Amino acid sequence: MIYVYVIECKTPNHYYIGLTADYERRIRRHKEGGGARFVKVHGFKRVVRVEFYELYYYAKERELKLTEYFIHTYGIENVAGAHYSQVLKGKLLKEPTRKS
Repeated sequence: MIYVYVIECKTPNHYYIGLTADYERRIRRHKEGGGARFVKVHGFKRVVRVEFYELYYYAKERELKLTEYFIHTYGIENVAGAHYSQVLKGKLLKEPTRKS
């Protein structure tokens, strides 16, 4: 089972969309200040949505669609998830690894 979830951050109108096979462990990490950098920066307020899928492909597809919806609604600088996780306020959080 793969879970797709949406976290509302303490910073108003900031959301994180993620997916995991171990929902309880992942949410606990977010609450403790671990996990995604975006949630560390903006704080964990609450989980506002949880969905589950049998196949990873469908969960990943849904994560992307939810992320795009939240970006359209709240702005790209206020949302992280799917492949948008590397961007925070227009800046890369970490340099991509380069193959030699």
